[in-house]
Amino acid sequence: MNAISLFAQNARLHPQKMAIADIKFGELSFEDIERIGVKVQALAHKYRLHQGDAVLLAMTPSPLLYGTICGLMGLGIRILFIEPWMSLE
Repeated sequence: MNAISLFAQNARLHPQKMAIADIKFGELSFEDIERIGVKVQALAHKYRLHQGDAVLLAMTPSPLLYGTICGLMGLGIRILFIEPWMSLE
């Protein structure tokens, strides 16, 4: 079982359980993260992204990042990560 499948299973079985604890944002449930992922998937469909397409993702660690990863991977979209805090050099 991959991480996305495990996350989806926990989201179905325990939607109110804590999925992420973040100092800045507090505790977020599986349902909270899944809600972000669904919105990301709607945007992916709007921009006609499909399984196998690749997107560039430059975000600092946050619940939005985790929800985005779950949403895109759930559609089979490849993610190219850029760490925004690192120098371009």
